[in-house]
Amino acid sequence: MLLATLGMAGLSACRSLQDYPDEWPSLRQLQASECPLLDGVFDSRAVSFSGHLIVGKDPRLSGILAWGLVDRIPSPAAERLERMDRIGVHLRGSRLELEAYGKDGDSLTGHLPVELPCEKSLVIVSRGRGRGFEEWGGLGLAADGSLVYVTERHSGLAPALASQRGWARFKSASQGE
Repeated sequence: MLLATLGMAGLSACRSLQDYPDEWPSLRQLQASECPLLDGVFDSRAVSFSGHLIVGKDPRLSGILAWGLVDRIPSPAAERLERMDRIGVHLRGSRLELEAYGKDGDSLTGHLPVELPCEKSLVIVSRGRGRGFEEWGGLGLAADGSLVYVTERHSGLAPALASQRGWARFKSASQGE
């Protein structure tokens, strides 16, 4: 019994490292199924990121959203989206309307269906399964108006034991430099 208790304490300590970063502005808390008011333009380059699932040294909102759109828009449009510098995100019912802007004047519009009701103050923008794992991604708002993306992957066999989470935060374009 003592071994099991120590093992669970170790697991919860590992999991706490993947929780929302303490140094970030707090995530806006809403009622259980209430959706955040996603309606703004955000820098595509993350101002900060944390966790095992955010890959690369330069996570971009445009790349995250392009991944979610891969099955919904032609590949050249998804590639264009990945190169955009600012992304307008507007929740309209069960769709997330997107406006992407590049420094060269290029722009692109599209939309993602989202799952309703929202979960944990997040709009769920992607959910998938692979061999032996399940993964989801969601968007929320921090108290300072920045956009927060979280992704979580867990083993289909033992979700509580093999869960990984990643976070990325994107500054509102209205916040300036």
